[in-house]
Amino acid sequence: MTNDTRDTVRNAALVLLQRGAQLVGGVCFALVVPRLMGPEQYGRYALATSVAAWFALLSGLGLLNATTRYLPPLLARRETSALQRLIGDLFTLRVASGLLAALLYLTVGRWWWRDPDPVVVLVMAVTVLAQGLSGYLFSIFLGFNQAGRWAFGDTARRWLLAGLVLSGYQLGGLRGAVVGVLLTEMTVLGLGFMGNPLLEARHRLRPDRTFLAPYLRFGVASLATQILLIAFLGSGEILVRTFSGPYAEVGYFSLAHNAYLMVVTTIPQIMLAFLPFLGQLRDAGQARELARWSARLVRVLAATGVLGVFATWFLGAAYVPLLFGAAYAPIAANLLPLSAAALAFALASVPSLLALVHERPSETVVAAALRLVVFWGIAPSLIARQGSRGACLAVLAGASVHALYLGWRTRRLVSGSVRDWALPAILGSLFLPLALFRTGRPMDLALWCAGALVYCAALVLLRVVTFGEISAVAGLLRRGAVRSGEPEAT
Repeated sequence: MTNDTRDTVRNAALVLLQRGAQLVGGVCFALVVPRLMGPEQYGRYALATSVAAWFALLSGLGLLNATTRYLPPLLARRETSALQRLIGDLFTLRVASGLLAALLYLTVGRWWWRDPDPVVVLVMAVTVLAQGLSGYLFSIFLGFNQAGRWAFGDTARRWLLAGLVLSGYQLGGLRGAVVGVLLTEMTVLGLGFMGNPLLEARHRLRPDRTFLAPYLRFGVASLATQILLIAFLGSGEILVRTFSGPYAEVGYFSLAHNAYLMVVTTIPQIMLAFLPFLGQLRDAGQARELARWSARLVRVLAATGVLGVFATWFLGAAYVPLLFGAAYAPIAANLLPLSAAALAFALASVPSLLALVHERPSETVVAAALRLVVFWGIAPSLIARQGSRGACLAVLAGASVHALYLGWRTRRLVSGSVRDWALPAILGSLFLPLALFRTGRPMDLALWCAGALVYCAALVLLRVVTFGEISAVAGLLRRGAVRSGEPEAT
């Protein structure tokens, strides 16, 4: 196995481990804060913070993919001057876009969204700026093939939120909670500066439009995709509030949607860890090796998604009230369509990644636009009839259309992709006989574990996943590195 391959797989493993730590932090937050606030007050908190998070992402101008795509070649060619110039120019651009995003949030909060406390809106507007800047600082680490350090920003954010929001709410109610969010983002921003290559480019902070032009052109399509994604993922709480009314329904949707977001934000992080390596394979003309890695990713994501769908089906009704309190029992009905939507998102992630590798971002733009049109087209009526569950069904419909379109448009880039994802999905039927014995009680965990064991065994016996690949991943997680030599061919 080449050094580039080892570094890429190691980085992907580090990202996965970081996501595990983020998941634990997110679960700790979800188990304590919503129960403490109650559905109504948590709905207010969720609406304020989710809108702020999407504004912060919007301030990124779609340049994360450009940073990840173009920093590694500059680094490999040791073009230090151009590298520092690009980093510095983009930072200044991000400061300007972050200020604009903060002002937009403040405008929306004061003139359209009149219900929240004005202090809450002001604090969250400052948070938008801090979160946008920290996002750029940590993306630089990804461009330098340090995906573990990139993911650390989100890990720190998850754990800090759990402590600071809880303390802030106990001290000052909703105002105290959002101050906790701001303190979290300021701390993460400080961590992003530590050891950052930007410090060596601090004398290169005056943007040059001519120099940035090619990078901005690549980012335009990514920005369009990101805007469409933000509109899709970030408008749910607003739609539920508008067409359903009670803040409790916003809370039900937000808590379930946050679980969905943990999955659909983990997948792109893992995929982006592969982007520099796959880009190098494409540039070197190694089409066969590129296809092998793509197939592996498709199979693993499909199998993991199937396990997730059946986990929510078997465990949701029993464990949601147990974990979050009886007041949040309606969330169980929201998790099943969202888990299916996560599976659809996973199936679309590899075609989306390869579209970036082959510099065909227009495919992802159209797919994202279709997803948004479907979601916005059916969400109002579904929400009016079924509340937060209607919003979750609309998410599933949009994600399914997105996956089908993107898979069809990029079918020539992912040879055999239908076979690679169809077999893990079909094998999921092994869970169905066990559904006859579901009780809606915690003991259903044993049924799901039995089904998962049979399912994983079938994946191995049919060589959907090989022992060679399992051994390589186990060795990587145990020692932080991969043995020399490729996994067995499948």
